[in-house]
Amino acid sequence: MSGCVMAERGPLAEVDTNVMAEGAPDKIPSSSLGKVALPYESLLSGKNAVTVEGNKLYSALGHAASNSFLPETVELKREDRDDHQEIDMEVDEHGREGSDIEAESDDDQFSGESWKENAEKPAIVRNLVVQKKEDTDRNFDSYPRSTLKVLRALGLEIGCGDPLVAANLLPGAAMGVIADSVAAFLIFIRTRYSMFEARQWGEKQQRVSPVFRDLHFTNIHREADTGTRYLRRRLIGRSREEMLLGIIVYRTVNRIETFEEYKKKTVSDCSIPSSGDLKAFVKFIKWKREKVFTNAHQALSVDKVEDIFNHVLVKLEDLTNWLLEAASLEEAFHLIKSINYIGDFYAYQIVCDMVEIGLLRFSEDSWTCLGPGAYKGLQEVRADGMFNVGDQELVRRLARIADYGLPHLGEQAVKFLNRRLSVKAVEHSLCEFFKFTRAAKNGIERGRRYKPRETSVETCDNCGGRKGTRDWKECILCLRSFHTDCLEDWRSTTMDFFLCKTCHSIEVVKGSSCEGDVLGEEQFGIRRSFVSLAKLRF
Repeated sequence: MSGCVMAERGPLAEVDTNVMAEGAPDKIPSSSLGKVALPYESLLSGKNAVTVEGNKLYSALGHAASNSFLPETVELKREDRDDHQEIDMEVDEHGREGSDIEAESDDDQFSGESWKENAEKPAIVRNLVVQKKEDTDRNFDSYPRSTLKVLRALGLEIGCGDPLVAANLLPGAAMGVIADSVAAFLIFIRTRYSMFEARQWGEKQQRVSPVFRDLHFTNIHREADTGTRYLRRRLIGRSREEMLLGIIVYRTVNRIETFEEYKKKTVSDCSIPSSGDLKAFVKFIKWKREKVFTNAHQALSVDKVEDIFNHVLVKLEDLTNWLLEAASLEEAFHLIKSINYIGDFYAYQIVCDMVEIGLLRFSEDSWTCLGPGAYKGLQEVRADGMFNVGDQELVRRLARIADYGLPHLGEQAVKFLNRRLSVKAVEHSLCEFFKFTRAAKNGIERGRRYKPRETSVETCDNCGGRKGTRDWKECILCLRSFHTDCLEDWRSTTMDFFLCKTCHSIEVVKGSSCEGDVLGEEQFGIRRSFVSLAKLRF
């Protein structure tokens, strides 16, 4: 009689079960064996995807699914076999020996079966197992070695991206390396954000890859980075013009130590100079000369920075008005870029600061400027082959895939301040993901090492007293600190993290609430930007 066999998480595959054990008469024709259509095989010619059915999905937080079949060693292409031993060593370093333990436990599970029972298992079962092992070996043999290193550094396996395809978040053609690369990007975001959360809540960080542990990465959300919070704290209370000037001055130098040294040497009221102190600041950096600028990216020179400051100071009021009248985020970007020596990178950082502090009220999903690192990150995600769209739309789709895809990978979605992952955050993360993949492939020796910053003694922004034994709250965005009994109701300004009243009033109009509800932009009059450069004044 005939029947059906259901492949795990796949469609029904009709087979002929009139297959006898070994020793069956030769007169049974071989044509009676039905072809099994495995779930990762396409019915279209030439469209078979590279994947492994039933592989484990190891998240960076240790979640795992069951029923995996993995070979003990990785079979590589001919040109990669010289490095076979290196990959096996990496398997040991990241705890991959667990697959061997499971294989032994499976044997123990059937240890009570007699040799006769084992021998009389239907031939179709043995054929399926052999076919599955052959498909697995073939997939490992054709899988890019560099991508394997990235997956292992994140605790992932081949096939980890299959749930994204199954959930229709990625096209079927992405099954295999592309889907796995997208899954690796999502797990990178989730792991980095989990490390940030653990640090904020004072929790013990979970075991992470040496790449995460030893190298420096910025946070997933730019507004939570140390430098951005340092700037925001010193902009609060300034006029619109002084805010704009402070942002430009800070971003063109971008080194906290320089500003702190300036304040100490000149006994200034604030480390970030206002328009009245700008000449004194220029005089200071000319005197200092060395270690003025950040070494995190390509920096300007003292002479160029002086020219920028002079130009902005002369046209500060007009420039502020033009920016506030801009019809789109892209238009504001081009206005900033029209200043001598300010290129794409600096211009985008400046408009991002303006959006975060509330000067520009545009959606962070409306437009982004991809830097060189973000483009390299897109290449690592292999996203350019998924959709026939431009870079802007591609980043938007990645943001939505991240928002809906993480639960399908066994992880919680990332929601900072009760808001879903924005296009700006994805662009920011792509650059960091490229740095991660480079270290995973080539080693961490040449990467920028993580070095904790020295923390200063904080005082309550209301009473001026130190923390002592009293309960304490610190604004997640500007780092201003308060005794809880100096606040009227700290819970009323909490959006999964505590915010001071000033930062809360800025953030609440961006589309989130203290109750965790995601609110529409139309409720607060936030303008969605569109491409219109008619008002540009160069």
